[in-house]
Amino acid sequence: MSLSGSTLSLNGEDMVVGFFPSANEFPGDLELGAFSDSSGQSPVGRRAIELADGSMTTIPDATSPSLLEKEPGDSSGAEVISYAPLLVIDPAHAGAQFGTLVHRFFEVGLASEAVRQRISDLAATEGLSEDLIDALTNRVDGFEKWLVDQFSPTMIHRELPILALTDEGTVMNGMVDLVVETEEGCWIIDHKSDQIKDSLAAFGKYRVQLGAYSDALHKLGKKVLGVAIHWTRKGEVVLCPEKDAR
Repeated sequence: MSLSGSTLSLNGEDMVVGFFPSANEFPGDLELGAFSDSSGQSPVGRRAIELADGSMTTIPDATSPSLLEKEPGDSSGAEVISYAPLLVIDPAHAGAQFGTLVHRFFEVGLASEAVRQRISDLAATEGLSEDLIDALTNRVDGFEKWLVDQFSPTMIHRELPILALTDEGTVMNGMVDLVVETEEGCWIIDHKSDQIKDSLAAFGKYRVQLGAYSDALHKLGKKVLGVAIHWTRKGEVVLCPEKDAR
């Protein structure tokens, strides 16, 4: 191995390297013997590399609540409230694309007739029948009425963007379907169009995601009273009050 200028020659290969000149002699009062070890080599100028077993925990720079683990979370205190009958849907409309369409209906809520008509037209181009479109429109109306009766909201935020820093230092970036503000605090509601049998059991899968939303809003100065999943197909809402409303 040889170094000429900024070119390092090693085993017949040349490579350009960066180097920083320093003193070529140790200070006269440096006692190297004080640092010696069983290897017989001076530790001065050496670097130790510790072998890891690959199980080191890493912290991502950024994440989204929807990407968090879906292990069952604490659902104690949750209750199931039904506001409408089961929505019977053709099995052909069971994919993610249909779920996105259903979500669009609830996104606009009781918007202007022109906006709601655009959503209906979009659904029609995707193959939804007129009867199903009418059923979804009526489902939205029923949910909006339940929302007012249940919470007496002072304000409703739809598709509320959140950006917060977790305790581990990861940037949490996401979108909350509904934040319902009341005089006492706010409720977080997420729409889901999954085909499920047990609303309460299925709710536990999303408890971690909802907790992330709750923590983010708390960091933004909001008092969160509880979280909920709105099962759009079943016409049910699972409400879970926060044990320590903040």
